[in-house]
Amino acid sequence: MQRYDYLRAIATEARDALAVCTGWGAREWWAVRPSEGNLKTRTLGLVSSIAAGLAIALPHRKVIAIDGDGAFLMNLCGLPTIAMQKPGNLIHLLFDQQPRHAIPTRLQSRKARATSTQSG
Repeated sequence: MQRYDYLRAIATEARDALAVCTGWGAREWWAVRPSEGNLKTRTLGLVSSIAAGLAIALPHRKVIAIDGDGAFLMNLCGLPTIAMQKPGNLIHLLFDQQPRHAIPTRLQSRKARATSTQSG
């Protein structure tokens, strides 16, 4: 199952939840659930912190964080705060993006370089 399929499956259950996401996850989430409650961050790594802040400030609203593994790893320092606060209304979806999704051009050029070096 792909990320889009998972997002589509949970979109109907999200109801009036606020959703914080970035990158392709944001594009796909808006495709399956257009809403004024969708918030796209422009910086990698802040989804968990922003979502946690919203969940703590708005305890009556469900907050969904849609994050990729690479972006998540950019801000591990926010996890202790989330663990201490334990916002029960926060759901954090973490997807394994795999390198080929994030930087296909660089991977292809490395592969081509390795192939040309080996054949020469």
